[in-house]
Amino acid sequence: MIKLLLRTRGPILTLREPHHSPKRREALGNLNVMFGGFVGVDTDSGKVIYVSQHAPEKSLVNGRCVDLDAGSRVIMPGFVDCHNHLLWAGSRAHEFYARCKGLTYHEIAEGGGGIAYTRKKTLDATEEELLETGRRHLRFLVDHGVTTVEAKSGYALTRDGELRTLRAFARLQSEFAGTIVPTYLGGHLIPPEYAERREEYIEEVVQALPGIRQEKLAEFCDVFVDPIALTREEGKKILLAAKENGFLLKLHADEFGDDGTSAMGVEIGATSVDHVAGIGAESIGKLANSPTVAVLLPATMFFTQTALDAPARDLIDAGAAVALATDLNPGSSLVFDPCFVMTLAGLRLGMACDEAISAHIKNAAFAVGRGYTKGSLAPGMDADIVILDTGDYRELGYYIGADNIDTVIARGRFLKRDGRLAESLAGEAVLG
Repeated sequence: MIKLLLRTRGPILTLREPHHSPKRREALGNLNVMFGGFVGVDTDSGKVIYVSQHAPEKSLVNGRCVDLDAGSRVIMPGFVDCHNHLLWAGSRAHEFYARCKGLTYHEIAEGGGGIAYTRKKTLDATEEELLETGRRHLRFLVDHGVTTVEAKSGYALTRDGELRTLRAFARLQSEFAGTIVPTYLGGHLIPPEYAERREEYIEEVVQALPGIRQEKLAEFCDVFVDPIALTREEGKKILLAAKENGFLLKLHADEFGDDGTSAMGVEIGATSVDHVAGIGAESIGKLANSPTVAVLLPATMFFTQTALDAPARDLIDAGAAVALATDLNPGSSLVFDPCFVMTLAGLRLGMACDEAISAHIKNAAFAVGRGYTKGSLAPGMDADIVILDTGDYRELGYYIGADNIDTVIARGRFLKRDGRLAESLAGEAVLG
C-alpha cells in the first residue's frame, strides 16, 4: 500500500519510457514529463507503486500515509553516479595547486604523485579511518541528490589492500539507505615494485578474482588502459578472466586518445566504457551498434585543465547510449555534484539540460546494471526520488553552486528533507 504520497502541481520527470533500455538519440532529451500529479511509495518494499496525474483511490492508501505536498516544485528520480572512486585516504590539494602552476597530470604521476601517492596514504590508513572518509563522501553525494553510486577499489594495489577496500564498501552499504555498486579496480596501475615484473602483477590481479566473487565483494571489474597504467593487452587479460568468473565489465577507455580500448570493450561485452574523450569515429560506430554505455566525465577534463573533451554530440547523433558521472577521485575530479557535471556537459560537451538529466540518471543506471530498477519513476522501480527547491528543472545546471536539492529519498527513506540531511546514512523512516 501507499505509505508515502508525493504530490506536486509542477513537473514530475518520470523518465519512464523506454524503461527497458537506455535512451538514445532524440529519446535522450525526452524526460517523459508529467505536469502535476502524484507519486505513491510503498515504504516497506522501498518501491514506487503509483504514478499518475490523478489522486490514488483511498483503497490504495494506508491510513497512516504521509502526504508530502511539494507545491509546484520538481519531483524526479535520484541521480546515479556510475563512475566514482569513493574511498581513499589523504589529500592531494598540493597536486591541484601544482597543476595550477602548469604541471600536467602525467608529469605529477611520473614524479611519484598521483595514484601512487594516494596508494601510500590508503595503505597506511586504518579501516575505521577509511570508513569515516567513505561516510563523509556519501553524505556529500546525497546532499547533491545522488541515491546510487558506483564505488571502485584500486588505490591499495595489493591483494589484501583491495580486499579491505571492497569489504569497507560492504560495510558502508549496510549503513546506507541508498545503493552502492562495488567495482574491483585491481588493474588501476602497475605498482612501482612491479615495474620490471608487470606480468606477475597482472597474474596477481587475475588470481584475486575468484575469491572476490565468492565473497560477493564486487559486481564489476574495471581496468585503466593508459600509457601510465595498463596496456590494452594487459587490461583485456584481466577482463576476460573476470568475465569467466561472473563479473560485469567496465573500462577506463580512450581517455587521452583513440587507442582502440572502447572498441575492445564492445568486443568483450563491457557494460560501459568510461572517459572516451579521445574516441575515434570507428569506435563510435561500434558503440552505437552495441548495448555498451559510453560514460562521459567532463569534470575530469575540467579539473585537469585538459583541452580534449568527449565528442558527446557525435556519440549521441550516432545512436550510442551516453551517460554522465562525476568520476569522484582525489587527483583528477574532486567533484561531488551531478549538477556541476550537467553544467560542464552543457558548456563543454554541447548537451541540452534534458539530455544531461537522462544521461546522469536513466542511462547511468544502465551503466551500473541497474536500468531495470532505477532511473525512472514508474511502478515497480526503486523509490529513489529527489524533490528540487524549484519548479524549473533547467536550473539544475544553471544555478552553479546553489543547493537546489530540497529532499532526497532512497528506497523509501528520507536521506534529506526540507534541505536538512538525515543524521544517519540509513535515513529516516516515513512516520505516519
